[in-house]
Amino acid sequence: MKNVGRSIVVWAIMFSLVLTACAAGGNNGSSDPGADKTCADGVCAEIDIAQPIILNHPANVTITISSTVDKPGLSIKLEASPTNVTFGPNTIWQYDAVANQSKVFNSTVTFTSSGGYLIGTEVFWKGSPLLVNQDRVVIDISGATINPTIQPRPTSNGFPVASPPPPEALTATANAEAEVTITPPQPVVGFSPRQWLEKCGWTVNQPEALSEWPNVSGWLNITETSVVGEQVTGTLAIGFKDEAKPNTAIETRIGLCSVGQGWTTDASYEWNTELRSGIHFEAPVSLRFNEPGDIPIFIVVLDVQNNRIAGIGRLIYVKPKEQSSASKVTPSVVGKSSGDSQLATLAASPQWRTVASESYNSTSWPAGSPLWLVKDTTTESPTDLDRKWGVHAANYAAWPAAGGAAGLAYGTNYPNSYRSEMILGPIDFRAAAQAKVNFSIFLDTKQNYDFLELFASNNGYGWYQKGS
Repeated sequence: MKNVGRSIVVWAIMFSLVLTACAAGGNNGSSDPGADKTCADGVCAEIDIAQPIILNHPANVTITISSTVDKPGLSIKLEASPTNVTFGPNTIWQYDAVANQSKVFNSTVTFTSSGGYLIGTEVFWKGSPLLVNQDRVVIDISGATINPTIQPRPTSNGFPVASPPPPEALTATANAEAEVTITPPQPVVGFSPRQWLEKCGWTVNQPEALSEWPNVSGWLNITETSVVGEQVTGTLAIGFKDEAKPNTAIETRIGLCSVGQGWTTDASYEWNTELRSGIHFEAPVSLRFNEPGDIPIFIVVLDVQNNRIAGIGRLIYVKPKEQSSASKVTPSVVGKSSGDSQLATLAASPQWRTVASESYNSTSWPAGSPLWLVKDTTTESPTDLDRKWGVHAANYAAWPAAGGAAGLAYGTNYPNSYRSEMILGPIDFRAAAQAKVNFSIFLDTKQNYDFLELFASNNGYGWYQKGS
């Protein structure tokens, strides 16, 4: 089921699925949470959480990196999803891997509330994700279970079905129903080079010649939610990768921009520094949010030498200092249809109202849905993938492969970088004080390769990542 809402003027919600070289609708060779070791390009990572794991008590976390090849310049990160856990002081390490040697990194994790979590380590090399190893933890006041067994459902027509964890493993909280693959935030969709420049208040000699800088990646590692007046600390990182010239060094200007738009800081987060291909620039940050709502924060990097620019954005949800359930204004919906789009106008009401809800079991979804615009955005032979996949079984549908009439058969491999999108909106939330999005997906996805991302927009062209 999908229930949509949020507390901003006009929003559109976009789910984007990125898949690589697997069967359309199911994949083999996945690396499940709980795998003892994950390897790629001669480098292996293994994460271990010491038991017993008890609420509000730190548990020791051990990350072991081993290698059969020399691999200098690795970055190792300790991450959690959801992020409402407390880590020890060490969460990011740099390591020059040496063939046939291993290195152990230590930290702690404290679970402060019941629920289901993924605790993982992600390894980067030359600015790009290399591999992920993670453990699933389901915890409540009675104790914790690491990597509860998931029993697969029967399959039909060569289309494997992923099954959620058994109900007895998910009694802690509804949070345990969601599993999110840990990936670094991706660049915000839709901002032009001139708009990135304006967000930082920068000027260049030839703004009309400013171009987009490709192959830039990075992240802003801070909490996804905060409270007005709360001091938030974290880490930013940004870098680039030049495959043709791996030793390239470029003079850059880097900034944490949009200060004053819902957040403030006592420091000036702007740097003039040399960036080398494959090596991220990293720096600690400390922010304070001074108004509620969804607050945008941007990391922007300007290539001074070649007049190129790129940015990465995060949207942080900031709650008022005091927000009791009795004072929340919640949405009431009146639907209006215009062409293929659905417009929902909200009015104040004292209880939660569903703006949009649609089940996998509908034979019209997603191809005939009045709520979602589904499209194939693959750049590699997209017409080969344009098939309107409907419901394949009783409780799931292959919406990522939606498109036109000429498509590939069930079970056919699709190419690397296959991408599709489904967009809901616009929806007017001016009368709402709070809203939420629930989305469930049943797919056999491939670890480290298939990513489901949630974006939101308040203008229809600038998309902020809300989770992945």
